[in-house]
Amino acid sequence: MIKNVLVLMALVPVAALGTLIGDTVNVRYELGVFNSSDSVLVGTGVEIACPGGQNICSLLTVAGQSINIGARTIRYENSTNTGIFVGITPNGFRFDGLDSDPIVGVTLVTNIEDLDLFRVTHTPNSVQVEMRGLEISAGSYFEVGLLSLNDVPEPGTVWMGLLGMAALLRKVRKSS
Repeated sequence: MIKNVLVLMALVPVAALGTLIGDTVNVRYELGVFNSSDSVLVGTGVEIACPGGQNICSLLTVAGQSINIGARTIRYENSTNTGIFVGITPNGFRFDGLDSDPIVGVTLVTNIEDLDLFRVTHTPNSVQVEMRGLEISAGSYFEVGLLSLNDVPEPGTVWMGLLGMAALLRKVRKSS
């Protein structure tokens, strides 16, 4: 039965999603009255690594911090040291030029204590992550997933999937 379900899922059409790979994204870090930004070409690897030559590294002073923008994700990672994002407002990241598909929602995966979706806001082409007062240690990360209308299957696709599952269940019950 598992094989039949996997085959069915492989046959269900999936909407083509826009990708950020090949796009230029503006990455900005705001710290009170100070801010720093870089325009980066999104590729398949890490776009910003601190310390490094990017402007943003002048404010992200804890070594080992990186930002990797994927096809539909933004990942911040601190690989080596402990630090704290001070309590100044604003204190966080802003990602502009996310124009592959209009953003209608976001997901968040993180191991940073007190970082939750209330600290992540978005517009149709930007995402902001508020980091004020958060502590980081080696291995701290967050990954924001970008959701668009293309991520929601069309009603016809959903019905096809449900009808296929019903047919498989009926076949299994008849064979038992």
